[in-house]
Amino acid sequence: MADHNKLGETGEALAKSYLVAKGYEVLETNWKSGHYELDLVMRKDNCVVAVEVKTRSELVTKASDVMSLKKERTICIAVDRYLSQKQVKTDCRIDLLILEKKGLGFNVTHIKDAIGQENE
Repeated sequence: MADHNKLGETGEALAKSYLVAKGYEVLETNWKSGHYELDLVMRKDNCVVAVEVKTRSELVTKASDVMSLKKERTICIAVDRYLSQKQVKTDCRIDLLILEKKGLGFNVTHIKDAIGQENE
């Protein structure tokens, strides 16, 4: 497995642990519909939260450094499919979790309701 794939898998596992420690419940991991995928689908306070996880070995200064408009659109389509297939009737939001490798650990940045925001 390539190093960047290992880093991504490590990041997703850490993201899941981080969110569970913050009181989120795991609903899905790597949920797929066709070629659309959601890294994590969680629930917190009666809200379904789709989480895009970005793990980086270098410094990230803003969300747009890790998520393009095309990726945002793809995530929105995936969320729509998830909500429809699972017949979800509660509130929903899309969060971005950025993990930056720092020494032996990671810095975590959690951007709630991240789609369409500049987050500079």
